[in-house]
Amino acid sequence: MLDYEGDGQDQYRAEYNDLLTDKAADSNNLIQEKYITISAEKKNIEEARTFFNRVHTDLTNGLARLDSAIREVNINERLRLFHDFFRPGEEQIFHFDLAETMRRGHDFKDAIAPDCLSFKKNYYEMGDVFGRVLFLRDYGSFITDDLITSLMDFPRNMMLSIDIIPMGMDDAIKMVDKVIMSVESDATRIQQRQMSKNLYLAKLPYQVEQMQKVSKEYMDDLTEHDQRIMFGLVTLTHLADSVEQLDQDTESLKSRTGNCEFATLKYQQEDGLNTVLPYGLRRIDATRTLTTESTAVLMPFRSQEIQHTGGIYYGVNAVSHNLNASNRIVWGGTMDNIRARGVSPPGADNLAAPAVRNPVGIAAAGVFIRAGRHVRVAAGIMTGVARHGPVQRPIVLGHERGGEEEAPGVLVDTADAAEMRRLILR
Repeated sequence: MLDYEGDGQDQYRAEYNDLLTDKAADSNNLIQEKYITISAEKKNIEEARTFFNRVHTDLTNGLARLDSAIREVNINERLRLFHDFFRPGEEQIFHFDLAETMRRGHDFKDAIAPDCLSFKKNYYEMGDVFGRVLFLRDYGSFITDDLITSLMDFPRNMMLSIDIIPMGMDDAIKMVDKVIMSVESDATRIQQRQMSKNLYLAKLPYQVEQMQKVSKEYMDDLTEHDQRIMFGLVTLTHLADSVEQLDQDTESLKSRTGNCEFATLKYQQEDGLNTVLPYGLRRIDATRTLTTESTAVLMPFRSQEIQHTGGIYYGVNAVSHNLNASNRIVWGGTMDNIRARGVSPPGADNLAAPAVRNPVGIAAAGVFIRAGRHVRVAAGIMTGVARHGPVQRPIVLGHERGGEEEAPGVLVDTADAAEMRRLILR
């Protein structure tokens, strides 16, 4: 948002602020934080550090191919994560000084623990709020890659954990071999019973045939398609202000899982909470066998967000519906560089390409400035058309017909490009 300065240009700042306010109201207004917790059993601390350093390098290189990055969190950031969960509504008052805590002989738990924590049959009470832990009990025959994102788009305070336990290739092949031998033994016994009854043309039951097919497909995935076997566990906890609201939210979350089935843990809420929190622990036994391809469906994101600190509004992400806030300094560009995001609607000229080839202005806050032309960009979608001829004074329009739809925009004469740069990009 731009501050008003009373210099005669506040009308443009007001237009810019109104545009941001409208687009922010249409977004989901959710803040998601994603963490990767790695746990391992090693003989001593030296082996553990070597393992974690290697894994950190592998994760950094892997996420770099997705234009993403990770960093290690320090002790204060870890404690703040737990403090924000255990004490909802008190996120701004967190304070922890390790040296001061050690000098006073206090426990770090005093800085994050809730006022009370009581576990019931199918929910728990934490301070003044109520929570419930769910787990993914049954996987559907077909899972889409928006399963996790659809759950996390639910506008409630929640935490979702995906536990993945890899299995070595040798152990995986041995396990699948045992399954194949067991299925073949059952098929042989069924055929012997059929032959003893002179049913020589009888076929195997459909269930046995399917088990034979699935077990062979598993073996082909391991030996020919270079896949791995992993054990997966998905747990979720969500909070509400009352038990009635908690029950309604639980039903809403279950309706978002498609052909998968989420269930409530009974008399295991404490173990489930210790599993879903990023402790690196697994206290419930509800894992399912997955291949690498099946595990990839559980990705916690499906789009890349651009939300730089101090960034400028560049439209709305078409997938997540969050605002794109880009900082040209982060991109390594200069003030004359522009980034056009979006496509033209049917019937409108495609003006992004010529503007990028010969930029003389900047694109920001729904304003696109180019010599001799006035192009309007709103919500990341080109809705303006080319107009030739100079404009004597800057014109602010609430709506102007562009393409096939109407959207708020700003028309600015290129003579005022320098002034607009100063207002928006300083």
